Amino acid sequence: MDPRFFQRKPALSAEELLGILQTANLLDRQADVSALPKQFKDLKPLHEATAEHISFFHNARYINDLAASKAGLVLVPLGHKALGQPGGALLPVRDVHRALALVGNAFVLDTGALDSGTLDRNALDRNALDTGRAHDDGQSAGIHPTAHVSQAAQVHPSASIGAFASIAAGVEIGANTRIDAHVAIGAGVIIGASCQIDPQVTISHAILGDGVHIKPGATIGQRGFGWALSPDGHVPKPQVGRVLIGSRVEIGANTAIDRGSVEDTVIGEGTVIDNLCHIAHNCKLGRNCALAAKTAFAGSTILGDFVKIGGDVSSKGHVHVGDGATVRIGSFIGTPVPAGADVAGNPARPTQNYHRLLRHWSRMARGAKGD
Repeated sequence: MDPRFFQRKPALSAEELLGILQTANLLDRQADVSALPKQFKDLKPLHEATAEHISFFHNARYINDLAASKAGLVLVPLGHKALGQPGGALLPVRDVHRALALVGNAFVLDTGALDSGTLDRNALDRNALDTGRAHDDGQSAGIHPTAHVSQAAQVHPSASIGAFASIAAGVEIGANTRIDAHVAIGAGVIIGASCQIDPQVTISHAILGDGVHIKPGATIGQRGFGWALSPDGHVPKPQVGRVLIGSRVEIGANTAIDRGSVEDTVIGEGTVIDNLCHIAHNCKLGRNCALAAKTAFAGSTILGDFVKIGGDVSSKGHVHVGDGATVRIGSFIGTPVPAGADVAGNPARPTQNYHRLLRHWSRMARGAKGD
């Protein structure tokens, strides 16, 4: 949980943790809690957690991560039979997703103070940036008179801020970066040098490298679609990750990239993303990937480097596409795609096999008409 974007409780005591789980009726009455550590500092994925962290296990494909985890406590499904024991304790709960949501939210404090503009960190005088610079349609370096820039933001003198843009506290904007009209940049965001942020873009909870171009209407860093579903009412899971965007990335118009839930959403350097795409929380795209329009990736989809994705491709969550793979237009990725593979169809399969199936179906259809 990055303190630039979220205020976190210093620790969650074991008593608080148990109180949350007991109130939600998530603990079995026979649960042994005698070995729990006295307090926990944060919630982390299995592979990142240490003895001072709570983690969670809810998917069998992560059984090896569970066995290797150094987490002080791991929330597991009730009745789970671990094939490997992590470094800390296992705590069975009736609903891991709901427990994760409730415990994760307990770590997060109100971030209103950060958004209010009261952050006093290397505050700059915006008037000094404006002095002697014209504000015309060419958008010279400096800040347009109608823009709102927090006194606690750092804007390089060579950067330009367009009409009616909003720059919150703690934002850092690099040299020669252009922020166009009606852009909204949330607290703590870092934007590198020589970036181009087109009109009507919104960015929060994100760190951008150099030379990034975000086209009109894109949204970066909003909370992901994460819910613990229940007849008693859906509980939002914590979305306390970031969006990390490498240098020389291009993001198309009206594309949405959600911030991570517990991990970060990552877009590798040199990757280009077309218009109207959706990248869900915790997705990780490698270097120099190319995604055509209407791509929609479910949470925790992982792409290697130099992956090519055709238009209107979608994925199941938690799938991996290897380096250099090609996924053809309109495909659905439901299982891992090996490095260098060329796949097509729903479900995606080797393109040659898919074309063979199309020919077979065509022959069947012609035969049916002849009957």
